[in-house]
Order: sequence, then structure tokens, then C-alpha cells
Amino acid sequence: LWLGTPHGVFRFDGKSFLPVAPQAQVNGVYSLCEDHDGSVWVGTYSGGLVRIGANGVFDEAAAVHGLPELESRELLVDRQGRLWVGTEFGLWLRDEQGFRQVGLETKPIRSLALGPDGRVWIASDRIYVSDGTPGMEPRAADMGLGVVVQRPSCLEWSADGKQFWIGMQG
Repeated sequence: LWLGTPHGVFRFDGKSFLPVAPQAQVNGVYSLCEDHDGSVWVGTYSGGLVRIGANGVFDEAAAVHGLPELESRELLVDRQGRLWVGTEFGLWLRDEQGFRQVGLETKPIRSLALGPDGRVWIASDRIYVSDGTPGMEPRAADMGLGVVVQRPSCLEWSADGKQFWIGMQG
């Protein structure tokens, strides 16, 4: 179990929480995400993204791989091992070429969820779907629910991919 706080990143060893990344290295944690090689990505309030390798070594990914120092609010690793980063100014994707912006440049990203078909569902001013190629696929405002989805803030798919939950602000 990993825990991100304003005071750093901690890991539960079965008895207590031990510091992995103190506040001096990771200032204000917004999100955590483990990738396929066991590394943990840490999105921060103060801007930027940090990677804690499986060996415990820190990598300031923003400086190394080209992601601007933006609030990294939402993190998700897809089935292909690509890292998706939702910031206050759009959506970024990290693949073998590094980071690139994939859309919604002027919109804050509030939530990311991996769909049953492998595409990423994005909550921003509305709900979008992307496979990482240029262009976003916006979903209908009512999503076929009979209720207009306004200000989506949280998205989640059930483990069997048959149910989709949407949290809304307001």
C-alpha cells in the first residue's frame, strides 16, 4: 500500500508507514500510479512528475522526458504500458518516444479510467474517450442516461467492464 500526502510518499510494510519520498523530494502529492515494471509515478501539486523506480531511485520525469511542470492530477497506465497524465492544462501521453500532448490543451483533467476495450475515458468539461491517436472522441452530454452529465469529476469501470460509474460536481 502506497500513500501520497503533503509530506511525501509513504509505503506500508505490514506494520507501519515508512517514508519513501520525503517532502523535500516530492512536494504535495496529487496522484500515484504503479506501472508494469513496478515503478511508481507520483503526480505533484507543485508541478511535475516524479518516478520512483522499483529499486527506489528517483527520476524527475518532467525534466528528463519533456513533460512541462504542470500539476499532474491524474495518472493511469494502459494495457500497452503507456502512462497517461491529466494536468490542469490537458492530457499527456508517455510512450517509447517520450511525452506528447494528446488533447484538451485548455481544459483541466479531473479523472481517467481504462475502459474494457483498452481506450481511456477522460473526465474534463465533459467526458471524452481516446486511444492515444490525435483527436478526442467526445461522448454525448447525456451518455444515453436521460440525465445530462455536467462537470464529471470521477470515472470508474467495473472489473468485468459491464458497469460504468460517473461522479459529478455540484
